[in-house]
Amino acid sequence: MKSKNKKKTKYSWLMKAYKNKDFLNSPSARIIRILSEMIEPATRFRKYRVKDTVVFFGSSRIFSRSVTSLKLRRIKARIKRVKSPSLSLKHQYEQAKRDVAMSRYYEDARLLAKKLTDYFK
Repeated sequence: MKSKNKKKTKYSWLMKAYKNKDFLNSPSARIIRILSEMIEPATRFRKYRVKDTVVFFGSSRIFSRSVTSLKLRRIKARIKRVKSPSLSLKHQYEQAKRDVAMSRYYEDARLLAKKLTDYFK
């Protein structure tokens, strides 16, 4: 395997595998990276005495009601200030309305997380 490091010593072949970034980022070390992604969080959970977790998967494009409502209000204000809103501004307005509607799912997930946390305390 070729090293990407430009600085080489005559003893670079003595490098520990766990310190070799080229190796760790290679396809050969994929299983090591996968194990690391399992073991490191488990170690951290033990350290902080976390016994149970629930993970919610969702879109990173959905925001809270307060964030989406603020964005919608700002776009409405921009539309009010201009005589004839551009097509781009109209699209932003429509997207902001959809974002407010979708924020319901963000809020539902937050509420469920709170209820589960309170229940299992």
